[in-house]
Amino acid sequence: MPKPIDGERVLAGRSACPGFGTGGLFVIGGDEPDGELNPSQVRPDVASAPVGAVIASEDLTPAEMLRLDVAKPAAIVLSRGSATGHVAVMAHERNLPLLVGLGIDFGALDLSGGADALVDAVAGELTLLPTDSRRAAFAQKRAVWTEDRVRDVLALPRPAATADGEPIAVTLAVDDLSQLRSLNPAHADGVGLMRTEMLFMNRSAMPGEDGQLALYRVLLQWAAGWPVCLRTVDPGAGKSLPGMEASPLRGVAFSLAHPDLFRIQLRAMLRAAADGDLSIMLPMVERPEQLRQVRAAIAGCVDELRREGRPFGTPPLVMMVETPGAAERIAEFDADAFSIGLGDLTALTLGRARDAGPDSGPDAPPAVRALVRRVLEHASRLGRPCRLCGVAAADTALLPVWLDLGAREFCVAGAELGRVKSALAAIDLRSRPASRA
Repeated sequence: MPKPIDGERVLAGRSACPGFGTGGLFVIGGDEPDGELNPSQVRPDVASAPVGAVIASEDLTPAEMLRLDVAKPAAIVLSRGSATGHVAVMAHERNLPLLVGLGIDFGALDLSGGADALVDAVAGELTLLPTDSRRAAFAQKRAVWTEDRVRDVLALPRPAATADGEPIAVTLAVDDLSQLRSLNPAHADGVGLMRTEMLFMNRSAMPGEDGQLALYRVLLQWAAGWPVCLRTVDPGAGKSLPGMEASPLRGVAFSLAHPDLFRIQLRAMLRAAADGDLSIMLPMVERPEQLRQVRAAIAGCVDELRREGRPFGTPPLVMMVETPGAAERIAEFDADAFSIGLGDLTALTLGRARDAGPDSGPDAPPAVRALVRRVLEHASRLGRPCRLCGVAAADTALLPVWLDLGAREFCVAGAELGRVKSALAAIDLRSRPASRA
């Protein structure tokens, strides 16, 4: 039987996307979502979410996060969740305060009388039925936070650099073309990651070659000459493609197992590369032969396009390093550039599912640091770019760690861009101790 809330109640969780939000608590109930087994699941309550509410649930799937865009939530609070999973990544891209790991059964609460909620996703607190004094303290803290964000906005037009003048490349991670409306391409060093599967998730069917080409051209036109990196589809781990059955395969292994689907995407990307500075990123590469297979598939597409008389480009091939095995064997991989996916790499190194909690904590585990260093050093030896991607790449507490390991390129959500630039500007590499893996 639901339990009434008889007074102020403060619950502790973990911040997965910092910020402040306030509104009525709206609980999404029904069967517990499983983004791994059913990534396209959208429970009926999602469509009923009122605008501006604090959304509460056991967890959410990426598909539900996409649907919640319509409701413009004030914040999201999850009983479980992960600070490094795909829902957290999407929250960062939407600048949406997110708390995870609250450990409460929201469905057991009696909300018949309504329940106002304050979400402090900096301190990691959810307050239900707050007192007047709590509201006043919350408002004051949010005002200070907002003032700090103004400082971050002022940092946006400036090139990213450390306090001692070391230039840093900071690119954008994008999963929805609608996000481009609030971003200025001149504020970043291009788009470092476009998750193409996110463009297709809410469609009734996969777009064909011309449909995909149109989407990629929109992104290139917005970028106005800045580089754009398109990642081939990576279903699984909470994401799905329309009309496709769930598959245990991830990333490039999935694409190679579906050659017709892969050919359509590669042709669209090659044609788009004729219109701008475009590179192709391959997710979840685990074996050198996968790179060779992809290069052969691209060569076949190039031959077709040449015979058809269609314009095309020859984009660089970026390897996404997301597994410990690939990082350990990185010397065997000859990609044109590298991108380290910190979310999956950390989860797999620690032996847990990416979207499962609890998370490893605010520090980067030594085993992860060692793998990151190995990949960065390999890229440096080859004289090729290597960027860090994922929530941890924008974690200002971890930026000094990554810089000490040699990272000089980061890919972050647009909402994090100013904050990352401000944090970098406060780091003096000359005063940093020698790095250690």
